Amino acid sequence: MKNLLLIVTLLAFQTGLLAQVPEFTFKVTEETRSMSKGSANALVVSWPKASAKTIAKNWKSYAKKYKGKLSYDRKQGEYFLDNAELKEMSENMVDVRAKINQKGDGTELVVWFNLGVTYLSSKDHPERYPAAEKFLRKFDLMVYAELMKEQLKIEEKKLKIMNKELKKIERAQKKEERRIEKEKKAIEKAQKSIDESQKVIEEQNEAKEKQASEMEYQNQLIDKINAKIKEAKKK
Repeated sequence: MKNLLLIVTLLAFQTGLLAQVPEFTFKVTEETRSMSKGSANALVVSWPKASAKTIAKNWKSYAKKYKGKLSYDRKQGEYFLDNAELKEMSENMVDVRAKINQKGDGTELVVWFNLGVTYLSSKDHPERYPAAEKFLRKFDLMVYAELMKEQLKIEEKKLKIMNKELKKIERAQKKEERRIEKEKKAIEKAQKSIDESQKVIEEQNEAKEKQASEMEYQNQLIDKINAKIKEAKKK
């Protein structure tokens, strides 16, 4: 029964640890969002536990792979990738606009794909839309890898702290073991002293009994002498 309880406890602990590692999930939605050129259909991807800083860093790195010129409008909070090569989406160059918004503990990425005359949507461009999803999915994988690296650093830091705590416990344990060993030696020494004292007491008891016997004999001798003295006086 105890072994079963231990197994259940360990499984629960391991499950709790695995729950801390975020699973890879990808979901893109379409929404009409406003940007510097007005409102248009956009693709939105969210990360519930990612910072805007992390997403922005990865977006700048990812966008450069598509050979367009990337710029950032600080006032609008908008990234603009001019003339990107997205061949699966269009034979022509594509202008890609993006905004990164912090949402509580998470972040969302809003992306508009300008095909020249209109902005990409699944309704109007069903044959091109999958390329946009693939484009964002590849970016999501890149972000996921980055988040895993960040999580790894956090967990390694925790492990380092745990290791320090373990060493602290081990030092305290060794200290107690040394104290116990010292106390054992003290007890052995005290026991030896007790045994020696006990032996002395036994010897003293023997000497006391012998002395008491000799004193009894001496008292009897004195009594006899006194009796003879009294007898001599009567004569």
